[in-house]
Amino acid sequence: MITCRQVNLRKALLISLGLILILFLSNANAVERKYLLSLYHYNIQYVAGGVDGLLGEPGPDAEELEDRIITESFAPVVDLFYRHPDWGADFELQAYFIEVLSERFPEVLTKLKEMAGSGQIDVVSLHYSDQLFLAFPRRDLEASYQLTEEIFQSNELTHSVTVFAQEGQFGEGLARFLEEREITIGVLPKNLYKYLHGNITPLPYYTFGGIYAILGGEWVNYNDGTHQITVGWSFLDDGEKLATGGLDPYFHPWFYYDPVALAGYEFELSLRESEGYRITTISKYIEEIETLGITPAELLPLLDGTWQPGSHLTSKWLGGISALGGNDDNYVRTLQYTTRQHLLAAETLIDHAANRGVSADKFYQELDEGWRYQCLAEVTDCTGINPWQGEVDYGIEHANLALSKAEEIINSLGGRLGYENIRIDASSGEVIETEGPTEEVKTETVASLSLTIDAPGREVDEKWYSITGEEGRTDLELSFGPMTGNKSYVTVRFPWQFEKIVYSPALEDGKVVEHPMSNFVFDRFALALANGLIGLGENLFLIKHCTSVHVAATINRGSDTIEFKDDTAPPDRGFTWRFSLISGDAGKALALADRLNVHPVLDFQIPPQVPREEGCSCSTAAGARSPHSLLPYLLIVLLFLFAKMVRLKFFVSGKRI
Repeated sequence: MITCRQVNLRKALLISLGLILILFLSNANAVERKYLLSLYHYNIQYVAGGVDGLLGEPGPDAEELEDRIITESFAPVVDLFYRHPDWGADFELQAYFIEVLSERFPEVLTKLKEMAGSGQIDVVSLHYSDQLFLAFPRRDLEASYQLTEEIFQSNELTHSVTVFAQEGQFGEGLARFLEEREITIGVLPKNLYKYLHGNITPLPYYTFGGIYAILGGEWVNYNDGTHQITVGWSFLDDGEKLATGGLDPYFHPWFYYDPVALAGYEFELSLRESEGYRITTISKYIEEIETLGITPAELLPLLDGTWQPGSHLTSKWLGGISALGGNDDNYVRTLQYTTRQHLLAAETLIDHAANRGVSADKFYQELDEGWRYQCLAEVTDCTGINPWQGEVDYGIEHANLALSKAEEIINSLGGRLGYENIRIDASSGEVIETEGPTEEVKTETVASLSLTIDAPGREVDEKWYSITGEEGRTDLELSFGPMTGNKSYVTVRFPWQFEKIVYSPALEDGKVVEHPMSNFVFDRFALALANGLIGLGENLFLIKHCTSVHVAATINRGSDTIEFKDDTAPPDRGFTWRFSLISGDAGKALALADRLNVHPVLDFQIPPQVPREEGCSCSTAAGARSPHSLLPYLLIVLLFLFAKMVRLKFFVSGKRI
């Protein structure tokens, strides 16, 4: 006798077998496609400024090391793909790399151009220098991207529609920046995405804002019953290490091309090809699966970050100590923030002069040179991951070159216009003649918040000020003395009054976004705050003055504070950090952040000089000699002519001298 239970078990078994059969048939009917992707991330500034003295002995200087990067690690991989015209790949590098190729290795550039022109490879490039663009306002990356475009065009090199940035920097502001420039694909580092959202089932591709995104380095196995997609990655790392057996330029005595290592990689690619993988570019892969009708998923919310947040939060470049020691993050980045403000002031003054009919072409060219120095100064490695002193000096040196260029423009053009003291508003474009530099009127007041300050061995002076005419604004000055103990770090924690992250994403200087902490799974995260702004509570915002404090803001889950920490604080000197606290809406806070940091109002005193009008020789130009200064030379000439006349007289009369 068959029981009801047995009947139910048979029904369940038949249903299960049916489902398995349907699944098997659907998989059997799905068309399988295999793609093998690779992205070689090259950095001609791998050791910015070279390694001479790094190991306590002479080594390659900047140019020598750049050449080694090309001959030992880049050219061999270019040749590998040149031998295999059916293989595709993405080569990511800064435009400065292309400059070096053009000047010193034209034969390598010719091969690169040929493969890019045929569509075999994609040359990926976003910035002129491998900059920490998450830490600076949008204008800086715009200048860098403009240089990149000019270099690509002048070298007749095809630019990819894919972007992967230095250190894997990514965020929602970058997505909009790319969309505006018709760059359609962003490579989001898988480790950043997983750090924010935990383990996920990867999909073939995603949308993010107005671009497509792909999880760089993440293998994909996808089957929708019609399409079976497998995506593998053969490489997503520093390209310098591929052809050298894993060694990078820091290990310069051993940094040489290893034919055996590259031959092994070539064999691996051949093996994958025999398994049915198409070795192709990211853009061709995206184009094909889009054509197949596979619908992209929308990425989950993102915060500005880099590709290895598990070990290197953004604070690694903004306050994190180096294993080599000697870095001075806050000094370097605040200096660079100051120089970029001066470049903006110079640009504003040039526009002002041009509107008044002054010939400005020469000054615009000098401004471009200043921005070039600024881009080089902002390189990531002058403050992280583990910079040595030569890289720190590289960031400082190029910042000072940019600053000198800006000051030359302001002094020269200001003098030409007959100014003595001027105020330049980079936001409105106004240039106003003044009686002299003025400061905000401030009055010392009681503390607006209770801070936690940890600065072992240092005297700390905490002062709060109200600002005349600015309701709802209170400024904070924290002065730290030199260190007397054995710990040099400085930490300041501000009360954080809600469970959401409110800030301006990098490259979105005029916007505030809110992300509930529940959107993410991380325990700890650091934000660069390019415009200095972060929310502390409802209608309560903190703005760091980025010319005095530019370390990352760190958020710890479960904490009620936001932390600013500098592990690189100099032990032998004092310094001051400045913040503004704004009680009001986001618009009010953004306006102040813009005025303090992004588009500042700056005062300049023009050195005494006699202005020179265009086409006028009636006054003395800067650097020309005045008539009085020429008097000694005129006397010498007259004496010489007198002697010649005497000699001629004696010669005619038959006498000798």
